[in-house]
Amino acid sequence: MTMRLLLWAAAAAAARAGQDAPAPAPAEGPRKDSVELKCTVTPGRGRPSLRLEGQAPTLPDAALLHISLFRIEERSADGRLVTGGTTFHTGIVRVERKKFLYLSPAGTPPGHYRVAVRLAEETQGARSLKALKDAGVPMPQEWTFDFAAWGDDLAGRLSPALREIDAHIAEAHALIGKFAEAAAQKALWEANFKTLDREAARLLDEIGRSEAKRLYPAACGEILSALDAVQSAARFIAFRTDGTFDRISDYHTGGKPTTYRNEEFSWDVLRKYLSETPEIAGREMALWVIKDARRAGQVSPELAKAVKDQAAHPGLSPYSNRLQEGARLDELEKLVREKK
Repeated sequence: MTMRLLLWAAAAAAARAGQDAPAPAPAEGPRKDSVELKCTVTPGRGRPSLRLEGQAPTLPDAALLHISLFRIEERSADGRLVTGGTTFHTGIVRVERKKFLYLSPAGTPPGHYRVAVRLAEETQGARSLKALKDAGVPMPQEWTFDFAAWGDDLAGRLSPALREIDAHIAEAHALIGKFAEAAAQKALWEANFKTLDREAARLLDEIGRSEAKRLYPAACGEILSALDAVQSAARFIAFRTDGTFDRISDYHTGGKPTTYRNEEFSWDVLRKYLSETPEIAGREMALWVIKDARRAGQVSPELAKAVKDQAAHPGLSPYSNRLQEGARLDELEKLVREKK
């Protein structure tokens, strides 16, 4: 059952998570001609949308507002977990009877969102522009809001998605091993490359559409980056005259290629990255528990049980007891993010 929430943006716990996002900063306080926005339905199972209901008491009917929805999510950076923002969706809504409604696309994943509401001349039609000028409304104006947009069903989704991550890691690790084995000899490579490339493309697509990608973006980002690197490098393998492996050339310079972490490329280096990824996923789950405890005011029994069930998982195990207690969340979040 979809959890209906009444989250006024000024009180949203997502304000902390958005600090590294490219989205505009939240407004410092109410203005005379401000709009208000609340979240009444959050993403959950069954591919629902994010429903945002707005009030615009000083704007005339027919005024057009440009809505930008930014998703604030976790990213891995040099062993740390940091937040970053990407534009998830944009749209235009119309003010009617001092109110407006925005629905995000079906299948919007749960998470922290920043919403920018912009009033500008270039988005208006002739009628709305005249009404705004007659009312003396200044333009452009922009209002920003943060929402912790998920419901109580999150607890039942984290553990299955974590197991899905582990399965993706194991499959990617095995696939890179197949690439390395085939690359040892030209004949093996010519016989197997197309099949391996199709397997990599299938796995990339499967992970990109998975529940795990929605809930564990940092860990999935590592898997996707490793597979992208495999596909890119595989197209520039050179063999010696006797058919044995010689080198992989950089696409741009012809020299030795590097990985997305700026290390010299090798199959073993990519597999090392994958071996570190379960720990990243475990820390992401820990951050979900911390964020939900702020949203709900406590660690729910369901989330405490999910943590207990996954207590041995890399990245989660050092924090499992403290997560179940739900105490000193700011301090705990810093530990999880910095991996100290």
